[in-house]
Amino acid sequence: MGFLCFTFFIVLGSLSSPWADADGVHARGITPKLPKADNVTPQCTWWYDYGVEGPYQDMLEDSDISLQQFQQWNGVSGEERIVGRAYCVEAPTDAKPATTPSKPVSSGESCWSIAQKNGIDLNDFFTWNPIVGRDCSGLWAGYHFCIGVSGPSQFQ
Repeated sequence: MGFLCFTFFIVLGSLSSPWADADGVHARGITPKLPKADNVTPQCTWWYDYGVEGPYQDMLEDSDISLQQFQQWNGVSGEERIVGRAYCVEAPTDAKPATTPSKPVSSGESCWSIAQKNGIDLNDFFTWNPIVGRDCSGLWAGYHFCIGVSGPSQFQ
């Protein structure tokens, strides 16, 4: 008489899924491990910890979301991301980002002219918009950039 043996494994863990890629380690979960990015919707239900620089499309594919959804939930334009921040990758379809004042850039504007026109310090503009760079090379016409914050800045 033969014996038939079945083995079952039960794996218990948290509701997060870290994975390694060529660029390093990222994590997703219901609670971010990194500080939340500015302007993220308060209705976020799933987070992506952006721990190391990596291809933008990988984050969208790993999270199975569109660029439009990412922009809506995180209050960003283009492909803005800051290493060391958590971004929302799941939220109700009607979720809106947290609001802070922003203005679209017109052709011919500079970081200095935007700061002057809005009565803000140029260093604050750079702090609130690190993607712009101190040389202002990341300032693009038609994109929105922060011209104020609703609370203390998270950047030092």
